[in-house]
Amino acid sequence: PEPFAANRRQVTVNGEVYFDVQHDAQRPFDVQLPSNGRVEVLGTQFAVNAHSTRPSVVVRSGKVRFQPDDTPQDVLLTAYQAAEYQG
Repeated sequence: PEPFAANRRQVTVNGEVYFDVQHDAQRPFDVQLPSNGRVEVLGTQFAVNAHSTRPSVVVRSGKVRFQPDDTPQDVLLTAYQAAEYQG
């Protein structure tokens, strides 16, 4: 959306997308997945695949927190790491 809300930058994806996000502690960037999961961005370049019920994240640089399928568990990913939800 343009513009984002004053306190949060949030997008919803369904499909495959690549982001290059600048860190902004005052306005976190979150990606909402169709399965109610989310990716919290900590300043990075990364790709999200949300085509199916098995979302995945690949980090090129920086850090993201991947919390698939609205679970209480999450994983912190850094450069050259990937995760796929197998639920």
